[in-house]
Amino acid sequence: MSRRGLTAIAVLGLWAIGIAFLVRRELFRPDTEIFAEMGLRITPGAMFYAVMRDGDHIGFASSTIDTTETGISIVDVVVTDAGGNGPARRAATRSEIRLSRGMRLQEFRLEEDAG
Repeated sequence: MSRRGLTAIAVLGLWAIGIAFLVRRELFRPDTEIFAEMGLRITPGAMFYAVMRDGDHIGFASSTIDTTETGISIVDVVVTDAGGNGPARRAATRSEIRLSRGMRLQEFRLEEDAG
């Protein structure tokens, strides 16, 4: 075999090895790396909702997502007038979740006020 043929085989062999390393890196990444990348794609935002019962507006709810350099904060609030047929009572529930950039739970807090 000529020198040119051996060089071509060597180049193709090195190319195949490089492709194999690339496939291994992309397909067999650790979960923490995948979750950290997902955490970078989260955009902050807030959503607000009306809470209805039998067509009547009885409260509101909100969900907010905030990002920091070290993690993600998610806060959900639900406030309702839970009076029914008796005296009006305001009930509130607030949950706060803090995640690392790798989507690991760092803190969970739930507060309830039955009014």
